[in-house]
Amino acid sequence: MENRRFPYVSSPPPHGVIKINVYAAIDQRSKIASLAAVARGSDGLFITGANAFIFARSPLVPEALAIRLGSMLAKTQQWRNIILESDSQTAINCFKGKYQPLWEFVAIRDDICH
Repeated sequence: MENRRFPYVSSPPPHGVIKINVYAAIDQRSKIASLAAVARGSDGLFITGANAFIFARSPLVPEALAIRLGSMLAKTQQWRNIILESDSQTAINCFKGKYQPLWEFVAIRDDICH
């Protein structure tokens, strides 16, 4: 795939840092969720990405799994200097300990942190 510049909706990371944006969407009827992680360099160019489909009952679980997918992408690529960005304020606050999350979220958080 040719490395092309696309409109960049969030600010690019500083020089030498990889930014991974993660996304999750769930179809409430089928309970099938799609997850995505997109990595870009400081020049705004696409580096690589990952995606997955899962079954989920709660909208928070796909958001947490998208964050996990982004962290797994960084680990697989052996990137140490990253910014991981999610648009789910609820998931971010659960990771920061501001909310008492569901047990499923706790298991995903613990998997990421350990």
